[in-house]
Amino acid sequence: MKLLLLLIRASWLMGLTAAVLSAASGMATLALIALIHQALSTPAPHSVQLPALFTCACAAVLITQASSKFLLVRLSQSTAAGLRYELCTRIVAAPLSRLESMGAYRLMAALNDDVNAITAAMTGLPDVCAGMMVLVCGLIYLASLSLPLAGATVLTALCGIGMYLAGLKIGNRHFHQAREEQDKVHRQTRDMIQGLRELKGNYHRCLDFVYGVLLPADTRMRNKLIAGTSIHGLANSCGRLFVFIGIGLLIFVAPRLWPTSVATLTGYTLTILYLTHPLDIILGWLPAMSQAAISITKVTDLGLLIDDPELQHLSAVTPTFNSLELRGVTYEYKSPDGACF
Repeated sequence: MKLLLLLIRASWLMGLTAAVLSAASGMATLALIALIHQALSTPAPHSVQLPALFTCACAAVLITQASSKFLLVRLSQSTAAGLRYELCTRIVAAPLSRLESMGAYRLMAALNDDVNAITAAMTGLPDVCAGMMVLVCGLIYLASLSLPLAGATVLTALCGIGMYLAGLKIGNRHFHQAREEQDKVHRQTRDMIQGLRELKGNYHRCLDFVYGVLLPADTRMRNKLIAGTSIHGLANSCGRLFVFIGIGLLIFVAPRLWPTSVATLTGYTLTILYLTHPLDIILGWLPAMSQAAISITKVTDLGLLIDDPELQHLSAVTPTFNSLELRGVTYEYKSPDGACF
């Protein structure tokens, strides 16, 4: 949801235009599937109307899909660039005490890793929008062929999607932990670079730091990423399996429950096999969206994506003064670990 809000904030008009074109693309794809089904069910070799309609449908799919993807790619890339610029300007405008309390390694992780994760999710958004429209239009076409079979197909698909989402939720826990460990790795890497002189002056201290501090943090981050990715892969495989289970039920069980013609079964099988591609695109994009959601939360927690009155005050014109006097001034420095100096 936060990812969509970022896109809407960037340009709602371009997003609306891309959504309309995606809807047109889905309807054109639905027409293409219907024409293929009609050609397979009732072949008319001497008719020129069906090939002409097929050609027009192909042209409509090409134009609408290419146009919607072009707009969404421009929107996603401009949003990512605007996000990076906003982060930089807010970091520059933020008080030094706040930046020191955050830690430079957290800021670097936000500018590099978090922005890259958000950009990766936005880059895949055009294909996801087009796939969703194709999926919705395909389900409408299935319902037009046979409503009971459409209900059974949707129920089977929901079971597979539910299993995938459950695995996705479990995997996201590991990704959350990996993101926390990533901050620690950035911190240890920064400490290593800043303390190279001290480390090189003591060989045993260097070994203790590398093998006792840096590598354990990197290993914990890597293990969490491997666990999360493996769980996502397993959930994706289980979700895809339900597609073939649905086809098996459609072929072997449905004719015994409802009187179904061979033409209807052919249309259902053809449409379901076609819809597996946009479904794979959507399910494959969900892990990237989860990573982007984690990154957006991390950036928001730093206070860099909200309208901060303090930052707005800093952007105002500095008042003029004739003299400056400080009496009994003290300052307490707080490190990112919470320690005070």
